[in-house]
Amino acid sequence: MKPSLGKLIIASFLGYSTLFAPPFCPIDSSKISALVSHKAPLVAVAIIGGGPTGLAAALPPARSGYQPVVFQGPKPGGELAEAQVVENWPGLEKLSGAAAMEKLEHQAREFGALIVPLVVDDLDVTSWPYKLTLNNGTHVYALTVIIATGSTQGMLGIEGEQTYWGRGLFSCGLCDGSYAHGKDAVIIGGGDIAIQRALQLLPEARHSTLIVPGPRMTAHESMQEKIKGLETISVLYNKEVKEIVGDEKGITHIMLYDTVTHETSPFTTSCIFLSTGLTPNIELFKGKLDITKDGCVTLKECSRSQNTVLEGIMAAGTVSDPTYRQIATITGDGNKAGMDALSWLSKWGFDSTLRPLLSSNPYTPPVIPHPSIKHITTLKEFGRVLMEPKPVLLEFYAPGCPSCRKMEGPLTTITEDYKTSLNVYKIDKDKLYSLIELYDINFIPAFLLMKNGKEVSRLEGESNLTGLSDQVKKGLEQQAPQKL
Repeated sequence: MKPSLGKLIIASFLGYSTLFAPPFCPIDSSKISALVSHKAPLVAVAIIGGGPTGLAAALPPARSGYQPVVFQGPKPGGELAEAQVVENWPGLEKLSGAAAMEKLEHQAREFGALIVPLVVDDLDVTSWPYKLTLNNGTHVYALTVIIATGSTQGMLGIEGEQTYWGRGLFSCGLCDGSYAHGKDAVIIGGGDIAIQRALQLLPEARHSTLIVPGPRMTAHESMQEKIKGLETISVLYNKEVKEIVGDEKGITHIMLYDTVTHETSPFTTSCIFLSTGLTPNIELFKGKLDITKDGCVTLKECSRSQNTVLEGIMAAGTVSDPTYRQIATITGDGNKAGMDALSWLSKWGFDSTLRPLLSSNPYTPPVIPHPSIKHITTLKEFGRVLMEPKPVLLEFYAPGCPSCRKMEGPLTTITEDYKTSLNVYKIDKDKLYSLIELYDINFIPAFLLMKNGKEVSRLEGESNLTGLSDQVKKGLEQQAPQKL
């Protein structure tokens, strides 16, 4: 049996030939101690991804007192945070995706897990302990790593898709549902997520049409029942979107190809939501771990565990499973990955003699300030804010929007860093939608820097602390427009 890369890595450092022999043989604790004692900061379990899989993975090591660290990544809460309703999680009554994630996050914290709003930019698997480089420029060494990066909305790859992304073409019904207000919307896809999008748009869209490429929907029957009889939701079968067409104002129509008649015809719409399937988030692991033909991280063959081919690295959830993409299965896989991490720690002696090493060089998350950011709730308040002598940074957000949650950390940091030269306010786009139209905002979250009542710079969509800081800095350096 060919030894895995992980065993070769550790063996090269320890010079310990028994690593090659199954079952795993005991390792000289003094050699491991020498290997990890100078690595700082050191964590027992590093979890990449703060969705349901990652948080579920944190529970076993947290309950065992290891204080796992969950790096939330670019989308805290994962795809589940966008769900209007979750009802397929055993033991939990019907609740929103955001509420479900709040409960799971609270549970993980209560057991001692550290949940950090940072992104892992690089994972070095050439030596052990594994080195994780974070997006704030710092790094951490991990004895075990659990990959729970999930999946993101797949794109169609058709003409017009990039042109109108954020200008009528979206993927998040919670974040951008208000753009469908009073319009005839199109939802591309026939799975559970597509129906979730249709239900999210019920309060906004005049009518929603689901475009299904085949003769039937792939959504679970219980999900299909939710839209039966709803006059404002209809379904077109055997149709493929070949092109998105529009002008400088936005989308005007799509070109639909009928897979039965082979005819192509226009379909009028100005608002489209993609729900065409998920693509595993594996960019960080390409060239480092084996990838399956489905684009997932490969797990060990003939194994019921979540172990990858590298010792001490596990993968769980939709990043490793292309089939069972349900909340019950991905959290179950996460829990298994957490237990697998415990097994590795035990085999390496960190459940007994070597455990003190974990407390000698612990990881301390960065302190993220949480100043009180005021909310603007009326147009009268907005008018007063524009009259303030200091520049004003406005964030337009949507409750439950994962991208907006991601920007909470950068926004609070900006608020603290510029507290003497800038006032920061948040605006719920649904409560003051007239401002969305007034300032022609195309993507949420959106950050507008105002001077003397006039816009001097903006940043729309997901970004990071560097992007937001650059926007603010450049905007403050610009000459303020004169009041009219």
